[in-house]
Amino acid sequence: MSFDLESAVVKVQKRLDDEDGVVWTEAELQMYIQDGYDLFCRRTRCLFDIWVVENTPQVGNWSTDLERFLLEQSPGKGLTDERLHFTADIERNKRVGGLVGGSTEGPTPATSPHEGAFFDHFEQPAKVATSRLPNSIVDIIRVTWDELEVYPENSPDMRMQDLQYERREGGDPRHFTFDKDGFKTLRLVPPARADADYDTVSGSWGTMTQTTDTTVTIVGSYGILREIDGAFPSWGPHGTPTRQHPAAKNISVEVSRLGRPLSQYGFEIPSIYVKFIIFWAMRRALQKNGPGQDLKLSKHYEDRFEMGVARMRTRLRKVNKEIVLSMGSMRAQPEPFGNMGDPTLPYPYGPRGRRFS
Repeated sequence: MSFDLESAVVKVQKRLDDEDGVVWTEAELQMYIQDGYDLFCRRTRCLFDIWVVENTPQVGNWSTDLERFLLEQSPGKGLTDERLHFTADIERNKRVGGLVGGSTEGPTPATSPHEGAFFDHFEQPAKVATSRLPNSIVDIIRVTWDELEVYPENSPDMRMQDLQYERREGGDPRHFTFDKDGFKTLRLVPPARADADYDTVSGSWGTMTQTTDTTVTIVGSYGILREIDGAFPSWGPHGTPTRQHPAAKNISVEVSRLGRPLSQYGFEIPSIYVKFIIFWAMRRALQKNGPGQDLKLSKHYEDRFEMGVARMRTRLRKVNKEIVLSMGSMRAQPEPFGNMGDPTLPYPYGPRGRRFS
């Protein structure tokens, strides 16, 4: 059985014995249900997804967060990864020195992806240093480049390894940071070379209808493309493929995320867990000051919601237990540094900085 926002509101109204919306309005209950859904996904990290940072010349067509928000709310509008604040390095000082909202992000010399093909001809920098991840992402599980794992670092440790890590030219990413460059902004160290080999797209609108790849087997003669073997359906299992990301020389970010807005989509968690979202909405409703307030019953439904969070976490632990992380009972230990052990720094440097490698 599938659940959506409307059916969840009806269930809450029936349980609260307020089917006419006299005490709690429908809009109010919708807000409580969305809040419970977000909280459940955030605390359990139960929704897995993959976000691809396209390893192609980065372009920009927005300059403020308001413009980005409006683009996100407009279906069909192309939203680029980078801001467009200035187009050449010589403009950097002018941008920071006197203009309102000065920024050091950039340069971004183009506004649309097809212009990236001309970067080499005009000697424009082509590298992928940072990427703004979607606001719905809760946590980063793993980052890979060319199907090789890229290891996380915090910016102070990265600076200890390389004082110029933010200014390096393109290379093969080996580390990433997620704590310094702005809200939900991932930085690759060193930056990628923007050299992923994407397929050439014929046309500008619509869904994928055919490909020149000779290894693809076409099933049937009519209809639209619905599935590609070996490809992951990012952002939900429904819809039609519009872009296929190559694995070679490309950047994949495995994440846990919030569910998509219930105002437009259904619940993405198993239907058996939707009842705990309903319990949270009832908790919020019964906590509100007014004729329907019942703090004791509100606490009861809060406890039932916490029970659902614990159940989901247990379920995930049982699934993750099957993942093989290493072969054998113990990892290989490095050879000791002679008979005296490895050299270490004095204790004020902390445990991370004490071992030489």
